[in-house]
Amino acid sequence: MPKSKKQDKIIANENSGKDIGEKTVRVASSIMLGRIVSLFLSAIAFVIIARVLGPSTYGVFTIAIAIATFFAAFGDLGVGTSFSKFVGQYAAKNDKDSIEKIFSNGYAIMLITGIFFTLLIFGLSNIIAHYVLGSVSYAYVIQIASFVILLTMIFSASYYAIIGFGKGKYLTLIIAIQYTIQALASILFVLMGLGAIAPLLGIILGYIAGLIIAAYVLYGKMGLRLRKPDLKSMRELLGFSTPISVYNGLRALINNLSPIILGLFATTVIVGNYGVALKTVNILWLIIDALSLSILPMFASTFAIKKLSKQISKFYNNSIALTFMVMVPVLFYIAVLSKQFSYTAFSAKYLLAPLYLSIISIGILLWVIATYTVMLLIAANKTRKLMKYSMAIAIMEIILMLLLVPWLSGTGLLLILFIISPTVLSILSVKAIKSELNLDFDLGKIVRIVIAGIIGAAFLVPLMLILSENYILVLAMGAVVQIVIYPVILMKLKGVVKEDLDSLKNISKKLPVANKVIELFVNYSERFI
Repeated sequence: MPKSKKQDKIIANENSGKDIGEKTVRVASSIMLGRIVSLFLSAIAFVIIARVLGPSTYGVFTIAIAIATFFAAFGDLGVGTSFSKFVGQYAAKNDKDSIEKIFSNGYAIMLITGIFFTLLIFGLSNIIAHYVLGSVSYAYVIQIASFVILLTMIFSASYYAIIGFGKGKYLTLIIAIQYTIQALASILFVLMGLGAIAPLLGIILGYIAGLIIAAYVLYGKMGLRLRKPDLKSMRELLGFSTPISVYNGLRALINNLSPIILGLFATTVIVGNYGVALKTVNILWLIIDALSLSILPMFASTFAIKKLSKQISKFYNNSIALTFMVMVPVLFYIAVLSKQFSYTAFSAKYLLAPLYLSIISIGILLWVIATYTVMLLIAANKTRKLMKYSMAIAIMEIILMLLLVPWLSGTGLLLILFIISPTVLSILSVKAIKSELNLDFDLGKIVRIVIAGIIGAAFLVPLMLILSENYILVLAMGAVVQIVIYPVILMKLKGVVKEDLDSLKNISKKLPVANKVIELFVNYSERFI
């Protein structure tokens, strides 16, 4: 299709592995930049909200947002993920017509399901408040949370579409605005004494602000036009997206229903500890999320261009290895010093948060493998196999919840969600890419990186014993120890090689400020090769 207008340049025809790699880095870097910009305000808002609300009220918010997030993921019907996949695929073929068709029918599907679930939860607010939160007086919290459902669906789909296009600068803008508005509004409403609905109102305002910018980008700057949806195209889209919806829906069912189940067997104080620990590590997950979101269109583009399909194994393994290389020392640092970190940030009122934080930190690494491999299966159109796996794992999780949560409370729940489930999903999905795509997972490299992280984390134990109750000093000295020791051990164990460090340095060039830090890390690490 000839590019007769400037707006037609929004679709790039990627011709080489280098082009696709650079585009992926650009998108991931832009998402990460937006996350970093918003991370500071989000962290401050989180600490203030948790401190002001206290464990009990924060537990009410945790349950309310879990309900909204679950129905948003379920109502999405996999359309958001499909946007990312197909936009990347069609962009590689310069097919703008198909992209507009996908958009129009996808948004029609989400508007129908989004409005339905929003009205459903709003109407059932009294019943939900009574049986889940223990009092009908909390019905207004559920009602406010119901509006998050539709907004989450539309915002996420628009966001995924822009990721597929690879428009990094707009992603940075959207993320920064959304999180900034959300953080500032949440702090303001909490200080105004609005209780559990304060962070919910902040989330709503953040999504509205982000949607305004996303709409301007997609339909103003990029020139896309909505068409009249048709039932045939909607059915075709649902044929691909429904298995993804089952996967997303079941993950949302387990992840967001889990605090509700926990609330049935434990007090809101325990749920509050659970929510604080989960939120803490979720802030770090924002960085990992930037990478995982960008690799789906990368995989899809690689499969679309036949001459590049042989490089998919390299892209896949490098993505996991680089993520582990950066995140292992951070997550192990939090896992070992969870008490010092939790008590300093949230006070000793959250007694169970350190234990919960340690379990989640380790589990995040397992979820990296599972998530990246799932994205590869989606890009290869192996969604039905993914659906089978997710159904089997969900059944396993429900059975284990009924057995472990009444007995081990929050600890049992976290072991299910962050240790058992990602391990099983990783094993199944890695076997699938071997049998279906003839791709191998480089386990040896990951094991060497993890061993380096464990040895580095072991050096933190003497600090805990020597400095005892001086938590801030332990945290500061621990960070220094990790920075100095981890790269040395990583190089000696050959967890990474020169090529990996070069790749990391190239990626960091797209990151303002962070590129200098990563460059120092790479230069320091190269001394021990």
